Amino acid sequence: MIQDILPYQFDNTYKDVKPDAESFLVFIKEQTILVKLTEEIIELPKLSEIPYEKLHKTYLFSISNSKFFLADSLANSDNITALIENGYNFYNISILRKYNPKWLGFAGVTAYQLGSWYDKNRFCGRCGATLKNGIDERSLHCENCKQIIYPKIQPAVIVAVTNNNRIILTK
Repeated sequence: MIQDILPYQFDNTYKDVKPDAESFLVFIKEQTILVKLTEEIIELPKLSEIPYEKLHKTYLFSISNSKFFLADSLANSDNITALIENGYNFYNISILRKYNPKWLGFAGVTAYQLGSWYDKNRFCGRCGATLKNGIDERSLHCENCKQIIYPKIQPAVIVAVTNNNRIILTK
């Protein structure tokens, strides 16, 4: 999917930045994401659509000049209600493959993956203490036992090995 975002540029460098009115918010719940669907177009909510003072968020990444933040779905239930009244709804994450613009679908899937990582790593696996966000890197820190947890990177490659008109198949 990364190839689908051209001419936009993806930057997943961790930064301590504040959202602005045009920043995108990503709300995830289990295997769903909050989006607005119209014909073949997908929209993610922007900060300008909800009250600033009630926002619990974490910076995720940027695509060109657009910033994306993970919004805590539990802490933002009033904001979610307002967005649903405005035409947004929770859909299975797979819906993002079918709609345009492709760069926004890529952003939604990537945000979902990072959001799932944050959600599944709320407590230290060693001592059980609550984890805190890293200050200068994308990590989670245990203040009790000093363990540091990073997102797991799982690259995948698709390759076809051929010899004339034959291809090697494996399981």
